[in-house]
Amino acid sequence: MIERGNNISSKSRSTKNSNKPPYSNPNGTPDSAGTSIASSVQAATQGFHLTDAVQEQLIQAVTQAVNTALAEQFQSFRQIIREQASIINDLQQYTRLNSVRIYGVPEPASGTKEDTDAVVRDVFKNQLQVDVSPTEICRSHRLPTAAKSPAGERLPRPIIVKFTTYNARRRVFIQKKKT
Repeated sequence: MIERGNNISSKSRSTKNSNKPPYSNPNGTPDSAGTSIASSVQAATQGFHLTDAVQEQLIQAVTQAVNTALAEQFQSFRQIIREQASIINDLQQYTRLNSVRIYGVPEPASGTKEDTDAVVRDVFKNQLQVDVSPTEICRSHRLPTAAKSPAGERLPRPIIVKFTTYNARRRVFIQKKKT
């Protein structure tokens, strides 16, 4: 009940009779956001003399409205994140358009420096009969981690090759499909 004017309610504003804080989570523990909401409601209604029950209802209504707004905003952010993840995936796929991954190329002895550009050009020339010039390869490198065979043996790390043009990559793929 809302009372205006100089009538002072005989009831105390505190909730001494209740073990539960004025605002609590579903598990009954005080929530700092709820405490802030409760203090804001108390400050806003300072000129009014509210019974504890009305004040508690007001705090719960404000808290519910804030929680609903936050849940809607959370869902909105979640949708934005999904859309951004999709855009990032599309961009990553597009950047890989000129790249190929080559499996099964033996690695040199440990500690030996490897020129992967020369290795992949040799693979393309000898196994696919495609002549790829050094200028058609933007960069190449082995993946940092090695895979293991079903028997548990360490397999050679794959090599990633990025071509300077899509046409160079297409020539390799067309020949790969023929063999």
